[in-house]
Amino acid sequence: MQVRVLGSPAILDVPDGQHVRPQAVEFLVYLIVRGGSAYQYEVIDDLMPEPPRRLAAQRLHTYTYNLRRICTLIGGENTYLQLKRHRYTLNRDAFDIDLWTVRDAITAAQRATEPAVRVAALRRAVDVYRRPRRVPVVRAAPRHRDARVRDRSPDTRGPACRSQ
Repeated sequence: MQVRVLGSPAILDVPDGQHVRPQAVEFLVYLIVRGGSAYQYEVIDDLMPEPPRRLAAQRLHTYTYNLRRICTLIGGENTYLQLKRHRYTLNRDAFDIDLWTVRDAITAAQRATEPAVRVAALRRAVDVYRRPRRVPVVRAAPRHRDARVRDRSPDTRGPACRSQ
């Protein structure tokens, strides 16, 4: 499953008609930037400090469900995200993440003892950073029913009302 973090964060290859919650993407990016894992209280403190802890935990479970569902739709059955003893952990082998690829390449370059190996690793990092960014299709969120009703109501401040 491919995830882009460099540039505009996105989960790539989301099937048409499937809704990915923006907060689920934010949660995924948070885990990615932290190396793939974080305790629940850390996520809540960093991403949802406003609501009470119980409500924040419920929301986090909703985002986790959405993320797992989207991952399964894209990549099939796998363990993408685990929650064990209040710690969320991404299955690193289930993801192709540009940031992790760049970090791994830079680490390989730092550890290399031969110049050719070092150069190849650095080129790999630069290639991932420079590769064309696939733009995900952004779908408009469904509008709330009240907004649709309000938009259809006549404008009482329009010229017809003023001329009376």
